[in-house]
Amino acid sequence: MIQRFKDFFQFMMKDYKNVHFRKKEKRTIKKEQNSVWIKRVIWLVIFFVSISGVLGYLKAVKAEQNTEKFAQQVAKENNNNTVSNESSEPMYLFAKDFISNYINMPKGDKPEYVKKISTYMAPGVLGNEISQVEEGRELTSNVFYDSFTQNDHDVVVYQIAYNNLKTEEATREKQVKTKQGKKVVTKKVQEKYQKEVKTPVKALIFIPVKKVKDKFCVVENVYFEKIPSLNTSNTNKIMDSASEQGLASVSAKENEQVEAFTKRFFEHYATDSVQDMAFLMKEPESLEGLKTFKDLTDLKVYKAKKEIIVKVLVNFQDAGTSMIDTQTFTLFLTKKEGQYFVQKLTHTLD
Repeated sequence: MIQRFKDFFQFMMKDYKNVHFRKKEKRTIKKEQNSVWIKRVIWLVIFFVSISGVLGYLKAVKAEQNTEKFAQQVAKENNNNTVSNESSEPMYLFAKDFISNYINMPKGDKPEYVKKISTYMAPGVLGNEISQVEEGRELTSNVFYDSFTQNDHDVVVYQIAYNNLKTEEATREKQVKTKQGKKVVTKKVQEKYQKEVKTPVKALIFIPVKKVKDKFCVVENVYFEKIPSLNTSNTNKIMDSASEQGLASVSAKENEQVEAFTKRFFEHYATDSVQDMAFLMKEPESLEGLKTFKDLTDLKVYKAKKEIIVKVLVNFQDAGTSMIDTQTFTLFLTKKEGQYFVQKLTHTLD
Protein backbone atom coordinates (compact mmCIF):
# COMPACT_ATOMS: atom_id res chain seq x y z
CA MET A 1 0.00 0.00 0.00
CA ILE A 2 2.80 2.36 0.95
CA GLN A 3 4.69 1.39 -2.16
CA ARG A 4 1.72 2.22 -4.40
CA PHE A 5 1.34 5.66 -2.89
CA LYS A 6 5.04 6.31 -3.34
CA ASP A 7 4.89 5.29 -7.04
CA PHE A 8 1.85 7.60 -7.61
CA PHE A 9 3.65 10.54 -6.04
CA GLN A 10 6.73 10.01 -8.20
CA PHE A 11 4.51 9.87 -11.30
CA MET A 12 2.82 13.17 -10.46
CA MET A 13 6.09 14.92 -9.83
CA LYS A 14 7.38 13.68 -13.17
CA ASP A 15 4.39 15.20 -15.03
CA TYR A 16 4.65 18.43 -13.07
CA LYS A 17 8.18 18.98 -14.34
CA ASN A 18 6.95 18.62 -17.92
CA VAL A 19 4.27 21.32 -17.49
CA HIS A 20 5.29 24.73 -18.83
CA PHE A 21 3.50 27.73 -17.33
CA ARG A 22 3.09 30.86 -19.53
CA LYS A 23 3.51 34.17 -17.90
CA LYS A 24 0.26 36.16 -17.68
CA GLU A 25 0.32 38.91 -20.26
CA LYS A 26 -0.62 42.37 -19.13
CA ARG A 27 -3.62 43.70 -21.09
CA THR A 28 -3.11 47.25 -22.21
CA ILE A 29 -5.47 49.57 -24.15
CA LYS A 30 -3.75 50.64 -27.26
CA LYS A 31 -3.21 54.30 -27.84
CA GLU A 32 -4.71 53.91 -31.29
CA GLN A 33 -8.04 52.86 -29.78
CA ASN A 34 -8.07 55.90 -27.49
CA SER A 35 -7.40 58.26 -30.40
CA VAL A 36 -10.22 56.71 -32.45
CA TRP A 37 -12.77 57.31 -29.68
CA ILE A 38 -11.55 60.89 -29.16
CA LYS A 39 -11.91 61.57 -32.87
CA ARG A 40 -15.44 60.15 -32.85
CA VAL A 41 -16.45 62.37 -29.93
CA ILE A 42 -14.99 65.47 -31.60
CA TRP A 43 -16.79 64.75 -34.89
CA LEU A 44 -20.02 64.13 -32.97
CA VAL A 45 -19.72 67.53 -31.27
CA ILE A 46 -18.95 69.19 -34.61
CA PHE A 47 -22.00 67.47 -36.13
CA PHE A 48 -24.38 68.69 -33.44
CA VAL A 49 -22.94 72.24 -33.58
CA SER A 50 -23.34 72.25 -37.36
CA ILE A 51 -26.90 70.92 -37.16
CA SER A 52 -27.89 73.55 -34.57
CA GLY A 53 -26.30 76.25 -36.75
CA VAL A 54 -28.18 75.06 -39.82
CA LEU A 55 -31.43 74.84 -37.87
CA GLY A 56 -30.88 78.36 -36.54
CA TYR A 57 -30.19 79.65 -40.05
CA LEU A 58 -33.28 77.92 -41.45
CA LYS A 59 -35.34 79.35 -38.61
CA ALA A 60 -34.04 82.86 -39.34
CA VAL A 61 -34.71 82.42 -43.07
CA LYS A 62 -38.24 81.21 -42.33
CA ALA A 63 -38.86 84.16 -40.01
CA GLU A 64 -37.56 86.55 -42.68
CA GLN A 65 -39.76 84.92 -45.32
CA ASN A 66 -42.80 85.13 -43.03
CA THR A 67 -42.00 88.76 -42.30
CA GLU A 68 -41.64 89.63 -45.97
CA LYS A 69 -44.81 87.72 -46.79
CA PHE A 70 -46.67 89.58 -44.08
CA ALA A 71 -45.27 92.92 -45.22
CA GLN A 72 -46.48 92.19 -48.75
CA GLN A 73 -49.87 91.22 -47.34
CA VAL A 74 -50.04 94.45 -45.31
CA ALA A 75 -49.09 96.47 -48.40
CA LYS A 76 -51.72 94.65 -50.44
CA GLU A 77 -54.37 95.26 -47.77
CA ASN A 78 -53.39 98.93 -47.56
CA ASN A 79 -53.75 99.21 -51.32
CA ASN A 80 -57.10 97.47 -51.16
CA ASN A 81 -58.25 99.79 -48.40
CA THR A 82 -57.49 102.83 -50.54
CA VAL A 83 -59.73 101.47 -53.28
CA SER A 84 -63.29 101.38 -51.97
CA ASN A 85 -66.26 99.67 -53.56
CA GLU A 86 -67.44 102.92 -55.11
CA SER A 87 -64.20 103.29 -57.06
CA SER A 88 -63.92 99.71 -58.23
CA GLU A 89 -67.43 98.72 -59.34
CA PRO A 90 -68.70 100.06 -62.69
CA MET A 91 -72.04 101.33 -61.35
CA TYR A 92 -70.31 103.49 -58.74
CA LEU A 93 -67.79 104.73 -61.28
CA PHE A 94 -70.71 105.74 -63.50
CA ALA A 95 -72.49 107.51 -60.63
CA LYS A 96 -69.38 109.41 -59.58
CA ASP A 97 -68.72 110.53 -63.13
CA PHE A 98 -72.36 111.60 -63.51
CA ILE A 99 -72.22 113.69 -60.32
CA SER A 100 -69.08 115.48 -61.51
CA ASN A 101 -70.75 116.45 -64.77
CA TYR A 102 -74.20 117.11 -63.27
CA ILE A 103 -73.11 119.34 -60.37
CA ASN A 104 -70.45 121.28 -62.28
CA MET A 105 -72.81 123.60 -64.12
CA PRO A 106 -71.58 126.71 -65.94
CA LYS A 107 -73.22 130.11 -65.47
CA GLY A 108 -75.21 131.62 -68.31
CA ASP A 109 -76.18 129.65 -71.43
CA LYS A 110 -76.16 125.89 -70.97
CA PRO A 111 -76.73 124.14 -74.32
CA GLU A 112 -73.46 122.20 -74.11
CA TYR A 113 -74.15 121.29 -70.48
CA VAL A 114 -77.66 120.01 -71.27
CA LYS A 115 -76.37 118.06 -74.26
CA LYS A 116 -73.69 116.32 -72.18
CA ILE A 117 -75.95 115.54 -69.20
CA SER A 118 -78.58 114.07 -71.52
CA THR A 119 -76.16 111.28 -72.48
CA TYR A 120 -76.34 109.96 -68.88
CA MET A 121 -80.16 110.04 -68.56
CA ALA A 122 -83.14 108.24 -70.00
CA PRO A 123 -85.18 110.37 -72.47
CA GLY A 124 -87.58 112.75 -70.72
CA VAL A 125 -85.82 112.70 -67.33
CA LEU A 126 -83.98 116.00 -67.81
CA GLY A 127 -86.43 118.90 -67.99
CA ASN A 128 -86.12 122.28 -69.70
CA GLU A 129 -85.90 124.19 -66.43
CA ILE A 130 -82.10 123.85 -66.23
CA SER A 131 -81.49 125.69 -69.49
CA GLN A 132 -83.41 128.70 -68.16
CA VAL A 133 -81.18 129.13 -65.08
CA GLU A 134 -78.48 131.81 -65.12
CA GLU A 135 -76.63 130.60 -62.03
CA GLY A 136 -74.04 127.83 -61.97
CA ARG A 137 -72.48 125.30 -59.60
CA GLU A 138 -69.02 123.92 -58.82
CA LEU A 139 -68.36 120.58 -57.09
CA THR A 140 -65.85 120.68 -54.21
CA SER A 141 -66.10 117.13 -52.80
CA ASN A 142 -67.75 113.84 -53.66
CA VAL A 143 -67.78 110.86 -51.24
CA PHE A 144 -69.68 107.58 -51.52
CA TYR A 145 -72.33 107.25 -48.80
CA ASP A 146 -74.73 104.36 -49.51
CA SER A 147 -76.63 102.36 -52.11
CA PHE A 148 -79.86 100.37 -52.11
CA THR A 149 -82.24 98.64 -54.49
CA GLN A 150 -85.61 100.15 -55.35
CA ASN A 151 -88.00 98.14 -57.54
CA ASP A 152 -86.07 97.33 -60.74
CA HIS A 153 -83.18 99.75 -60.29
CA ASP A 154 -80.52 100.82 -57.81
CA VAL A 155 -80.17 104.12 -56.00
CA VAL A 156 -76.60 105.30 -55.37
CA VAL A 157 -76.08 107.89 -52.66
CA TYR A 158 -73.13 110.27 -52.39
CA GLN A 159 -72.30 112.92 -49.85
CA ILE A 160 -71.33 116.00 -51.81
CA ALA A 161 -70.26 119.57 -51.23
CA TYR A 162 -70.59 122.28 -53.85
CA ASN A 163 -70.84 126.01 -54.32
CA ASN A 164 -73.79 127.75 -55.95
CA LEU A 165 -72.45 130.46 -58.22
CA LYS A 166 -74.19 133.64 -59.21
CA THR A 167 -73.23 137.11 -60.33
CA GLU A 168 -74.39 140.20 -58.45
CA GLU A 169 -73.91 143.89 -59.06
CA ALA A 170 -71.74 145.46 -56.38
CA THR A 171 -69.94 148.73 -55.77
CA ARG A 172 -66.37 149.39 -54.82
CA GLU A 173 -64.18 152.38 -54.14
CA LYS A 174 -61.75 153.43 -56.81
CA GLN A 175 -59.04 156.09 -56.87
CA VAL A 176 -59.07 158.35 -59.92
CA LYS A 177 -56.58 161.06 -60.82
CA THR A 178 -58.12 164.37 -61.99
CA LYS A 179 -56.86 167.92 -62.70
CA GLN A 180 -57.75 170.78 -60.48
CA GLY A 181 -56.31 173.77 -62.26
CA LYS A 182 -52.66 173.06 -62.72
CA LYS A 183 -52.58 170.35 -60.09
CA VAL A 184 -53.27 166.60 -60.46
CA VAL A 185 -55.18 165.22 -57.52
CA THR A 186 -56.47 161.77 -56.60
CA LYS A 187 -60.12 161.33 -55.79
CA LYS A 188 -62.02 158.35 -54.42
CA VAL A 189 -65.08 157.41 -56.46
CA GLN A 190 -67.58 154.58 -56.33
CA GLU A 191 -67.86 152.23 -59.28
CA LYS A 192 -70.21 149.36 -60.05
CA TYR A 193 -68.97 145.92 -61.09
CA GLN A 194 -70.18 142.31 -61.43
CA LYS A 195 -69.21 140.23 -58.40
CA GLU A 196 -69.28 136.43 -58.27
CA VAL A 197 -70.92 135.13 -55.11
CA LYS A 198 -70.32 131.59 -53.86
CA THR A 199 -72.79 129.91 -51.52
CA PRO A 200 -71.50 126.62 -50.06
CA VAL A 201 -73.91 123.67 -49.85
CA LYS A 202 -73.50 120.18 -48.34
CA ALA A 203 -76.06 117.46 -49.07
CA LEU A 204 -76.77 113.85 -49.96
CA ILE A 205 -77.51 113.26 -53.62
CA PHE A 206 -79.60 110.22 -54.63
CA ILE A 207 -79.11 108.88 -58.15
CA PRO A 208 -81.57 106.29 -59.52
CA VAL A 209 -79.45 104.05 -61.78
CA LYS A 210 -80.44 101.12 -63.97
CA LYS A 211 -78.08 98.73 -65.70
CA VAL A 212 -78.78 98.15 -69.40
CA LYS A 213 -76.57 95.31 -70.66
CA ASP A 214 -73.07 96.52 -69.74
CA LYS A 215 -73.97 100.19 -69.42
CA PHE A 216 -75.82 102.40 -66.93
CA CYS A 217 -78.48 105.07 -67.14
CA VAL A 218 -80.13 107.56 -64.77
CA VAL A 219 -83.79 106.57 -65.05
CA GLU A 220 -85.42 109.11 -62.74
CA ASN A 221 -84.82 112.59 -61.39
CA VAL A 222 -81.99 112.85 -58.90
CA TYR A 223 -82.94 114.25 -55.50
CA PHE A 224 -81.22 115.76 -52.50
CA GLU A 225 -81.51 115.33 -48.74
CA LYS A 226 -79.90 116.94 -45.75
CA ILE A 227 -76.92 115.03 -44.36
CA PRO A 228 -78.12 113.25 -41.21
CA SER A 229 -76.17 113.31 -37.97
CA LEU A 230 -74.28 110.03 -37.57
CA ASN A 231 -73.11 110.43 -33.98
CA THR A 232 -74.80 109.22 -30.79
CA SER A 233 -73.83 108.58 -27.17
CA ASN A 234 -76.77 106.28 -26.52
CA THR A 235 -74.82 103.05 -25.94
CA ASN A 236 -72.63 101.34 -23.36
CA LYS A 237 -68.86 101.39 -23.19
CA ILE A 238 -67.11 98.13 -24.13
CA MET A 239 -65.98 96.44 -20.94
CA ASP A 240 -63.35 93.83 -20.14
CA SER A 241 -64.92 90.60 -21.41
CA ALA A 242 -62.36 88.36 -19.70
CA SER A 243 -63.62 89.27 -16.23
CA GLU A 244 -67.17 88.55 -17.35
CA GLN A 245 -66.09 85.12 -18.58
CA GLY A 246 -64.74 84.28 -15.14
CA LEU A 247 -61.10 83.76 -16.20
CA ALA A 248 -58.68 83.38 -13.32
CA SER A 249 -55.92 85.88 -12.64
CA VAL A 250 -52.28 84.78 -12.77
CA SER A 251 -49.91 84.69 -9.82
CA ALA A 252 -48.26 87.88 -8.60
CA LYS A 253 -44.88 86.72 -9.93
CA GLU A 254 -46.20 85.94 -13.40
CA ASN A 255 -48.22 89.17 -13.42
CA GLU A 256 -44.98 91.07 -12.83
CA GLN A 257 -43.24 89.19 -15.67
CA VAL A 258 -46.12 89.78 -18.08
CA GLU A 259 -46.26 93.47 -17.19
CA ALA A 260 -42.53 93.83 -17.91
CA PHE A 261 -42.94 92.08 -21.27
CA THR A 262 -46.01 94.16 -22.18
CA LYS A 263 -44.17 97.39 -21.46
CA ARG A 264 -41.19 96.27 -23.54
CA PHE A 265 -43.50 95.06 -26.32
CA PHE A 266 -45.28 98.41 -26.69
CA GLU A 267 -41.98 100.30 -26.64
CA HIS A 268 -41.04 98.27 -29.75
CA TYR A 269 -44.59 98.56 -31.13
CA ALA A 270 -44.32 102.35 -31.14
CA THR A 271 -40.94 102.65 -32.86
CA ASP A 272 -39.90 99.43 -34.66
CA SER A 273 -40.73 98.48 -38.24
CA VAL A 274 -43.41 95.93 -39.08
CA GLN A 275 -40.65 93.54 -40.20
CA ASP A 276 -38.86 93.77 -36.84
CA MET A 277 -42.10 93.13 -34.94
CA ALA A 278 -42.24 89.65 -36.52
CA PHE A 279 -39.86 88.49 -33.77
CA LEU A 280 -42.39 89.47 -31.11
CA MET A 281 -45.76 88.68 -32.68
CA LYS A 282 -47.38 86.29 -35.14
CA GLU A 283 -49.15 88.95 -37.22
CA PRO A 284 -46.81 91.95 -37.02
CA GLU A 285 -48.04 95.51 -36.87
CA SER A 286 -46.43 98.72 -35.67
CA LEU A 287 -46.84 102.48 -35.35
CA GLU A 288 -43.37 102.81 -36.93
CA GLY A 289 -42.55 106.05 -35.15
CA LEU A 290 -45.96 107.65 -35.56
CA LYS A 291 -46.15 107.97 -31.76
CA THR A 292 -43.92 107.25 -28.76
CA PHE A 293 -44.78 104.91 -25.88
CA LYS A 294 -45.44 106.63 -22.55
CA ASP A 295 -46.83 104.09 -20.07
CA LEU A 296 -49.42 101.39 -19.29
CA THR A 297 -52.58 101.87 -17.26
CA ASP A 298 -55.18 99.45 -15.96
CA LEU A 299 -53.30 96.27 -16.92
CA LYS A 300 -55.10 93.00 -16.16
CA VAL A 301 -53.66 89.54 -16.79
CA TYR A 302 -55.75 86.36 -17.04
CA LYS A 303 -54.86 82.70 -17.49
CA ALA A 304 -56.71 80.74 -20.16
CA LYS A 305 -56.20 77.08 -21.08
CA LYS A 306 -53.21 77.45 -23.38
CA GLU A 307 -52.41 81.16 -23.24
CA ILE A 308 -52.13 84.30 -21.17
CA ILE A 309 -54.65 87.07 -21.93
CA VAL A 310 -53.62 90.68 -21.29
CA LYS A 311 -56.15 93.53 -21.19
CA VAL A 312 -54.47 96.92 -21.06
CA LEU A 313 -54.78 100.63 -21.76
CA VAL A 314 -51.65 102.04 -23.40
CA ASN A 315 -50.74 105.72 -23.41
CA PHE A 316 -48.90 107.01 -26.49
CA GLN A 317 -47.60 110.49 -27.09
CA ASP A 318 -47.26 112.49 -30.30
CA ALA A 319 -43.61 113.32 -30.91
CA GLY A 320 -42.69 116.81 -29.80
CA THR A 321 -45.95 117.40 -27.93
CA SER A 322 -47.50 116.59 -24.57
CA MET A 323 -50.73 115.27 -26.14
CA ILE A 324 -51.64 111.79 -24.88
CA ASP A 325 -53.48 109.21 -26.96
CA THR A 326 -54.88 106.30 -24.93
CA GLN A 327 -55.55 103.07 -26.84
CA THR A 328 -57.10 99.76 -25.74
CA PHE A 329 -55.43 96.42 -26.46
CA THR A 330 -55.93 92.73 -25.81
CA LEU A 331 -52.86 90.51 -26.16
CA PHE A 332 -52.97 86.72 -26.38
CA LEU A 333 -49.58 85.42 -25.21
CA THR A 334 -47.84 82.07 -25.39
CA LYS A 335 -44.33 81.13 -24.31
CA LYS A 336 -41.83 80.50 -27.07
CA GLU A 337 -38.38 79.27 -26.04
CA GLY A 338 -38.96 80.65 -22.56
CA GLN A 339 -40.05 84.07 -23.83
CA TYR A 340 -43.54 85.53 -24.23
CA PHE A 341 -44.80 85.76 -27.79
CA VAL A 342 -47.92 87.60 -29.03
CA GLN A 343 -50.10 85.13 -30.90
CA LYS A 344 -52.84 87.70 -31.45
CA LEU A 345 -53.39 91.43 -30.86
CA THR A 346 -56.74 93.21 -30.98
CA HIS A 347 -57.59 96.89 -30.46
CA THR A 348 -60.43 96.25 -28.03
CA LEU A 349 -61.08 94.98 -24.51
CA ASP A 350 -63.92 92.78 -25.75
